Amino acid sequence: MTVYGAAAERTELAWQRTGLGVVVGCFLVFHTAFALGVIPIGVIAVGLGLLVAWLSVFVVPSSRFSRGEPADSWVLLTTVALAVAGLGALGTTMAIIVLWS
Repeated sequence: MTVYGAAAERTELAWQRTGLGVVVGCFLVFHTAFALGVIPIGVIAVGLGLLVAWLSVFVVPSSRFSRGEPADSWVLLTTVALAVAGLGALGTTMAIIVLWS
């Protein structure tokens, strides 16, 4: 049996913090979009934030991890990477709309 130590737990916690940052960032984009009158981007931001929150609660916790085996890191990595990319795309779109108006 291989001893993995706490590396898997630290990595999972780091990804969870990043996911929480994405959720908070989405709600900040939502608030700014509604303040500026760009309502569709605000709605998409809330949807992305809720999706990330839902994924972090129901999809990401692995049954392998609960049995003491290392977590499935690719599921965590792709979920967080796609969420960060989506938040970046929303922020960029909102910035372009604000600069052109």
